[in-house]
Amino acid sequence: MSALLAGIWPKLIAAGLAVLALFGLGMGVRRSGKDAERAAQAEDTLKRQEAGTVAGNKAKSDLRQGKSPEDVVSGNDGAWK
Repeated sequence: MSALLAGIWPKLIAAGLAVLALFGLGMGVRRSGKDAERAAQAEDTLKRQEAGTVAGNKAKSDLRQGKSPEDVVSGNDGAWK
């Protein structure tokens, strides 16, 4: 009986190592996917911050030109429709 088990152990060890290798590869793919997602989120955040800065500067410029705050808001609302 111990002779039967002796032949199984190397196969079990090889199978276990194969499972660990596949798990490691899966984690690597998952990590690189997360990095790409974080990079895309950071780029989107920068674009939104830039758009907010541009819109704020335009509102300040409109107010300096004598437009009322209501006119600035209605103009901004119209740009989004």
